[in-house]
Amino acid sequence: MTEGMTTKEHMGHTITFDPETYLFVVEGPEYEGCSAKDCRFQSYADARADIKRRSDESATVKAKAVKLDLAVVIEDGTVGRVERIDRRNSLLTGSFSSSRVIYVYPDLPWVREAIRRQIEFRETAQNLERIAIKVDRGWGSGGMSGPAALAALERVSKEYEEKLKMARNMAEPKIVENVV
Repeated sequence: MTEGMTTKEHMGHTITFDPETYLFVVEGPEYEGCSAKDCRFQSYADARADIKRRSDESATVKAKAVKLDLAVVIEDGTVGRVERIDRRNSLLTGSFSSSRVIYVYPDLPWVREAIRRQIEFRETAQNLERIAIKVDRGWGSGGMSGPAALAALERVSKEYEEKLKMARNMAEPKIVENVV
């Protein structure tokens, strides 16, 4: 580069010399979202070579039309498809919201059934937690006098009755009347 020239175009990218760091900084379509380290080069030739390499890689990827068509079961039990890899964040995308999905599984009958059971188990575990009576806490304060023991006994009995009622309600089938 000539004296006084600090910016130059190359293959649709801008190469700028940073006099503070003595590095060449590249900006352009192949460098969107790149870290500062990946956009800085020791020489103008290194910057041009990296632009060429990235442009060639992009052309190869575009030519191959990187698409997927994978049948999957999403962690909520719904069936979906993985369609591509998002180059901006390298996440799999498809017929589901990748911001809410952590896992997808191959779509096989036994996998669908296992996920259904897993969801059912989670719901059962939540219900059990609602009717649990803690035994690892004291029902009084240390040693109890006769009246304190009777009061604790009443609290335990009351909690038990409440939890028993909840448990029975959970087990009874819900009757839904048809409204015409």
